Amino acid sequence: MNFSNWSGSVRTQPHTFLQPATIAEEIGGDFDEILDNWETHARSADHFERFWFPHIDRAQIKRNTRLASDVAHEVGPRPKWKEFFDEELVGNGAFAAALAVGRAVPASIPYANRIATAALSHNHYRGTNQGVFVSPRRVRFHEMEYAVPLAEGPAVVREIRSLIDRRGWRIGLPLELRTTAADDVALSTSTGRESMYIATHVPQFVDPQPIFAEIEPLLCSAGGRPHWGKIHTLARTELAELLSALRRVLCAARTDGSAVVLRLRSCEETLRLIELSVSIDTPAYGWFYGCAEGE
Repeated sequence: MNFSNWSGSVRTQPHTFLQPATIAEEIGGDFDEILDNWETHARSADHFERFWFPHIDRAQIKRNTRLASDVAHEVGPRPKWKEFFDEELVGNGAFAAALAVGRAVPASIPYANRIATAALSHNHYRGTNQGVFVSPRRVRFHEMEYAVPLAEGPAVVREIRSLIDRRGWRIGLPLELRTTAADDVALSTSTGRESMYIATHVPQFVDPQPIFAEIEPLLCSAGGRPHWGKIHTLARTELAELLSALRRVLCAARTDGSAVVLRLRSCEETLRLIELSVSIDTPAYGWFYGCAEGE
């Protein structure tokens, strides 16, 4: 995986896109094999993520790779009918129907999860960046996402899976796993370290508190940092400690005479504002509840 940020340049050849393009590969994989070799998988592509529906041993892999000029015609674009079938009929229509059935008959959820994983795991196409990375989300849901250190991520995912099995929860939405580079951006959840992002979802009609409240400590114990715009329950004391840790990372990255110093000065101002915003000891769960109903 290329862990650096990237942006495409305009191509002038008549046979290529006039905007950056990406090769998207969506296939199925074994749950344990993917976690056992997570870092290898992640470094093998520019963008790697996995969707795992609970209660099954398979997962959907999405591997996106920047398009090189010499392979521009080796993989074609996804036909419009196939895009409509994948994104609307399966990804939204059939998915919403499966959740409705699962709400009425929870025992059906593992079967629906198996079908969803198989149906969404057979794609290989070329597309614009926005066409590859952006999908319509018409099914509403609650979401909690934490970034944990890259090396800790697979073990945390296995702990979450074990917790779901022990509690007997029936969850019809996937865990989304992805990887990012380290950066030096204030309030970034990847500040100073490579990270695995672990996002947990439940349907809008399900109260997320009982499930998220038990998953969150597993993420926090691994040094997890919450996505600022999604559900979490950290109150003032926990957030203040996290913000102090971020400041220490940023200060350690100082390089006198470089442009980093100017960015860090601005970052410190932002940190102070955030610290003021959490000065009232109120759980952030109350602030963000219901705000993550899709992305």
